[in-house]
Formats: sequence, C-alpha cells, structure tokens
Amino acid sequence: MAGSFSSLYVHLVFSTRNREPLLAPEHRGDIFAYMAGILRQLGCEFVLVNGVADHVPVVCTLPVTLPMAELVAKLKGNSSHWIRKCREDMTDFRWQSGYAAFSFARKNLDAVRRYVNHQENHHRLKTFDQEYRELFTMASIEFEDRYLLG
Repeated sequence: MAGSFSSLYVHLVFSTRNREPLLAPEHRGDIFAYMAGILRQLGCEFVLVNGVADHVPVVCTLPVTLPMAELVAKLKGNSSHWIRKCREDMTDFRWQSGYAAFSFARKNLDAVRRYVNHQENHHRLKTFDQEYRELFTMASIEFEDRYLLG
C-alpha cells in the first residue's frame, strides 16, 4: 500500500484450548518455526515465537494491510491445522478462542524479547493464569476473571 507506514509492535498471548499442556518440548521448535513462517508470509517484519506447554507468546510487527483480528485468526487457524495434520498424537489440537494483544514502543523491543525468550524460567514460578492477569494489570486494562480466562 503506497504511502502507508506503520511501526506497530505487538505482544500477542494465547493458550491451548482449556490451557491443556499439549505443546511438548520436543515439538515446540517445529511448531514455533511454522508459526513464524505464517507471520512472515502475512507481512510481519519482526517475528519472535516462543512458549511453554500451555501457551504461546508472540512478538511481531503488525502490517499496515492487516487488521489484528485477521492476523491472529490466520496464525491460529493455519498453525492448528498444520499441527493436527503433522502430529498424529495431536489430531484434536485447538487454540483457545480468544487472545490478548498488547502494543509497545520499538524502544522496548529488547525488554519484551528477553521476557518472551525466558518463558521456561518465569513459568517455573508462576502459572499462565497468573502471568495473563499480570499482563493486563501492567497494561492498566480492567478485567473480570470470568471473561479473561474463559
């Protein structure tokens, strides 16, 4: 799109359906690499995908040509289809229906990158539910548990 520019950095977070611990360590590399490929095909200029057994944080730029909801729908839909097709032990795999998206300034990219790269370490101390609430609190977003984690 000529004459249109953006610098929108986003930290996405979504979990497996019912926060089931389905993302085995030995499969995460392939799954996250596939998801990164989807994001690059969608036009994201910076991409980082990591996660633990029950959720995935993603850091990416949001292309000027794509609404956030469409980016997330394509990312989750294409990746879950690929996982079900390629992993015989995950034929029922699904992501949760919702997601959280937090924007941040380019100058904070290194801090967000460190946070996402160290998922295993900080999830030894806190659950996904605790982390999710913390992200909303840090972003000053009011929430009700019944909607947040449903």
